[in-house]
Amino acid sequence: MLTLSKMTLVSAGWNEFGQLGREGDSKTLLPVDIPPSEFKCFAAGQLHSVAVTNNGEVYGWGSCEDGGLGFPGKPNIQTPTKLDIDQKIQSVSCGFCNTILLAESGDVIVITDGDPWKADLPEQAILVCCGYYTLWAAGRSGAIYQCGSTKEEAVTKYEIPVKPIQLVAGNGYAVAIGENGDAYGIGDVVSGQPDSGNTFLQIESLKGIKIKKVSSFDSHCIAISTAGQAYAFGSGGQGRLGLGGCDNAPTFQQLTCFDSNKVIDASAGSSHTCFIMSDFSVYGCGNN
Repeated sequence: MLTLSKMTLVSAGWNEFGQLGREGDSKTLLPVDIPPSEFKCFAAGQLHSVAVTNNGEVYGWGSCEDGGLGFPGKPNIQTPTKLDIDQKIQSVSCGFCNTILLAESGDVIVITDGDPWKADLPEQAILVCCGYYTLWAAGRSGAIYQCGSTKEEAVTKYEIPVKPIQLVAGNGYAVAIGENGDAYGIGDVVSGQPDSGNTFLQIESLKGIKIKKVSSFDSHCIAISTAGQAYAFGSGGQGRLGLGGCDNAPTFQQLTCFDSNKVIDASAGSSHTCFIMSDFSVYGCGNN
């Protein structure tokens, strides 16, 4: 059994580009080779990973070839290495070959082509997230913005009926959780609902359900209700939705495999999902 200290970060899975941040058996959970520190945020992308320390420093590791990690001229970073960011960072999100950082000042820092750059938003941000390819931020006013993937690309503004407190995105959609616990979306998650232009719509399949946590990566999304129920949307390939098969879910569907045990957290990966239960046990489904 692996014994963990208070802030041990462990990893397992594909490690061709150093994205596990360590050497050794990639199929076994083992500690990441990261300098001792207290971390407040961690994000895993398709081929890279990023962690933010309590003092706002940023460490990254994994593939640099597509420019999304911030180490120009290097193909891979095998162990966690400090990024040269001139602001204290509050949170981070990673996608396929992109990274977005929220500074304590409210500035949004983007890494898509090697060197970090500041997104040209009309206001300070409170939330950021990466879709598989897209970059999103929510402003202090409550408006949501899709950032360009380069400095030159224009920012697109989206409206939402209530102020968002969470924001996630996948390939072709984004989901925001309002301060009232309702779930709103744009793109595939509201497919079949009336076209609203650049306004996030309340997601019909989650109406009447108060959501406290949502996670997304690429082609699927998991929502956790305040009652401890899990709901899955998107691609069911490899069983990643946890619905008992490999069929797609075009709307959010409730998982029924946990009996009376409540789900308190979940994280969607490229082809799998992990769930944390109220008794702190961990469940997984998808590509093994």
